[in-house]
Amino acid sequence: MCGTEFRRVRDEELDEAYAIITEATDWLNARGIRQWTVPHPRDAYAAAQSRGENYILTCDGEIAVVVSLPEHVSRHWLDEIGGSPEWWLQTLATARKHAGQGLGRRAVEASKAHLRGTGADELYLDCVRGDGFLPRYYESLGFCTVARKDVTYPTGAFDMVLMKCDLMEET
Repeated sequence: MCGTEFRRVRDEELDEAYAIITEATDWLNARGIRQWTVPHPRDAYAAAQSRGENYILTCDGEIAVVVSLPEHVSRHWLDEIGGSPEWWLQTLATARKHAGQGLGRRAVEASKAHLRGTGADELYLDCVRGDGFLPRYYESLGFCTVARKDVTYPTGAFDMVLMKCDLMEET
C-alpha cells in the first residue's frame, strides 16, 4: 500500500484532478454504468475549486482519488431534507491506475474525518441506484439510505438514492 495524504487540490493540480473525472466517466460509460453519462462540467469543477471544495487523496505523492465536499442546498432533495445547507460528498473518482487498491474508501473516510473536524455532523450523497452496487458500497462506508426517487438532470432521468452518514455516531 502506498503512503497517502488527503488535502485540498492546489490550483496547479486542477487539470490533472479534472482529468481523473473525465477518465472515470469514460470508464463508467464503456461499461454501461449510468452514474455519469457526461463528465462533470469543467467550469463547475473550476468554480468548486475557487470555493475550496475540491480535495485529493495522493498515493506516494501522485493524485489517486478526487472528491468534492461542498456545503449547499440540493434542489433535488428539498422534500426529503429541507432547504438548509448540508455537506455533500460529490464527484468521487479514482484514477484508473490506482483502482482496486481501496483508495476510494480511504478518500471517503478521510473526507468524513475532515468534515468531522470542522464540526459537521452529517454528510449526504446521492448516487444512481442501478443494480444496487453503489448504494451497497456507500452502506459499507457508514451511509444509510434516506430516500429513492427518479431525478431528472440535463443528461436524462435517473433512479437516484439519497444517502446520509451521521458523522458524530462514528467518533
